Amino acid sequence: MIPDSKKTVIPIHEAGLILLPIIYFDIFSYPLTFDEIYEFSPNTPLTKDRLKLLIETLVDANYLYQYGHYYSISTNTDFIIQREENTRRALQIMPMARRMTKIISWFPFVRAVLISGSLSKNVITPDGDIDYFIITGRGRLWVTRTLLVLFKKIFLLNSHKYFCINYFIDDTNLEIEEKNIYTATEIATLLPLYGMRSYLEFYAANHWISNFYPNVSPRSPLPLMSPDVNRVKLFFEYLLKGKLGDYLNKKLMEITLRYWHRKFKAYDPASFENAFKSTSGISKHHPLNFQAKVLEAYKARIRIFEQNHKVTLDAKF
Repeated sequence: MIPDSKKTVIPIHEAGLILLPIIYFDIFSYPLTFDEIYEFSPNTPLTKDRLKLLIETLVDANYLYQYGHYYSISTNTDFIIQREENTRRALQIMPMARRMTKIISWFPFVRAVLISGSLSKNVITPDGDIDYFIITGRGRLWVTRTLLVLFKKIFLLNSHKYFCINYFIDDTNLEIEEKNIYTATEIATLLPLYGMRSYLEFYAANHWISNFYPNVSPRSPLPLMSPDVNRVKLFFEYLLKGKLGDYLNKKLMEITLRYWHRKFKAYDPASFENAFKSTSGISKHHPLNFQAKVLEAYKARIRIFEQNHKVTLDAKF
């Protein structure tokens, strides 16, 4: 039970509904607004009136700190300034993300282009990249990926700044196998810019995220790009729809995997599989293994918060 200065008492399991998302996003120095706390609360029966009372109680008891319309477990007000600056920067860079999405959509077998990473949370740091999560047609992921990588190397001089293509799935591998707080958050915050139908199919295939975030719903915050009839794209898809496409997809996956194994030979097999998951219908290229680092950081923050406040939070990892 958590009392405040007004002697209001709330059960710790209810307090956790507010504290857990705030603790998670604290990893990224990302204070939350009231609406964001509600959206990422792990409990669906929670009403906004009840949430308001719980937040006020936690602020009065010094479990939470309020800065304007933001809430944080940290007393560092620099996070507030940082978030607002990063939000303004995200608004400025979004037109570039849309232009690059348009280009990506012209490539053969591209079915959906979704913004991931920090920009999907409407923030980006000065040195941040624009990350793309791409859904392709069945059995042609590695063809599409290779063409996009060649485009980046030749025309963008291998720059990742506006063209970080690090996660691909095809439309027969929509369900993400890793089911944890990190992947649930990334799925919940994806911003669809092209291919709404494929995005909704992907979202439906990952309904398990409601176990972490029952209040989230599919997103469409920006005007979607219409799927233009691109005759060059259609021609190459027709050309590669048979055995030639099957052969190329398999061969390009083998070539890419051999290259990654040579380049990242310091990785043990388990870490390599997690950072560079590669099948005929999945390609993940996360050499920093950010997912594992975030999950460890979340566990550490939960542990520290519990020790400092003598409470036990029912966290899902």
